[in-house]
Amino acid sequence: HGAVALDVTISDVDKELSANILAQLRIYQQRENPRLSVGEMRRLHRKADADIKSALEPLGYYSPRIESALVNTDGVWHASYLITPGEPVRVRSVAVGVTGPGSGLSLFADLEHQFPLQKGAVLKHEQYEDGKKEILNWARRNGFIEAQFTKKEIRVHRENRQADIELLLDTGHRFLFGKTHSDQKVINNGLLCRYLPYKEGEPYSQRELTRLQSILYDTGFFSGVTVEPEFDKLGEQRVPVALSLVPALRNRYSFGLGYGTDTGVRGKMEWKNRLFNESGHKVQSSLQLSQKLSKFDAAYQIPVADPRYDALKYAGSWATEEWEDTKTDLRSVAAALSHAGPKYQYGVTFEVRDEN
Repeated sequence: HGAVALDVTISDVDKELSANILAQLRIYQQRENPRLSVGEMRRLHRKADADIKSALEPLGYYSPRIESALVNTDGVWHASYLITPGEPVRVRSVAVGVTGPGSGLSLFADLEHQFPLQKGAVLKHEQYEDGKKEILNWARRNGFIEAQFTKKEIRVHRENRQADIELLLDTGHRFLFGKTHSDQKVINNGLLCRYLPYKEGEPYSQRELTRLQSILYDTGFFSGVTVEPEFDKLGEQRVPVALSLVPALRNRYSFGLGYGTDTGVRGKMEWKNRLFNESGHKVQSSLQLSQKLSKFDAAYQIPVADPRYDALKYAGSWATEEWEDTKTDLRSVAAALSHAGPKYQYGVTFEVRDEN
């Protein structure tokens, strides 16, 4: 009982259908099995039609015609399958209903139009499953953590090659934001809470957690930010949020040497302190020394109001410049209040200058 020499071919189908068929056609999967007997091969051949049909249905083809043959030529068995997929089943209607506490919200008003299978589309089961997952993910990202389908049906009408899809989503209760906590010691908790784009008790939203991560990175205080909703600690329909924060390097120094026709030989040194204290203050200064122009600048920045966008800044500078027989000395101090929001940017500055 040596190994059966078996060759398996399928024809008249495109690459997508062919790949799906070969992945499910058992006689093809076993063709190189050293234990394959002639009896087992014949059994798998008899089941090939069912394998092919089950591979085609998820791609929308419910009425294929299959011509199969199994012949022995010079000691080699040839299993061949000529497949005519026929016309695919197309979607006739899509209905997505919503029940439960979230049923009246605009969040769920457009689910049918966003479903990946629309009227006239070929009924592909993968797109149907993806559409269901996306609806559930959408509900859960917006606080309906226990949402589930109470009805999910595809009714296929083989005679006219049409299908009706009906889904019914029960939203369940909407969960709210619980406490946001962290064991970080980088900034004080009062300042940290002012960076939150949501308040405790507001509807839970995954988008707000993504925003929070971006906001905390933008502060420059942290080199690593992890924002985790604690679904395993749900209480009274509230979702606690855990922050894991890795402090960034506080000080940054830079040095430079160069030459410019307007300055001559010059050297420059800069210092930036991203976090001067737990209240989120920042300091930066720079010193440039050259043959014709030397200057020193320093600034102290304090987050105010909404620390994401609002800052109070104190600055001072000194400069001395020489051109031929003219020497200029300039000293200035300034205070500025600025807002750099996503829609508007504005500020007011008061400056005192002394120039000779």
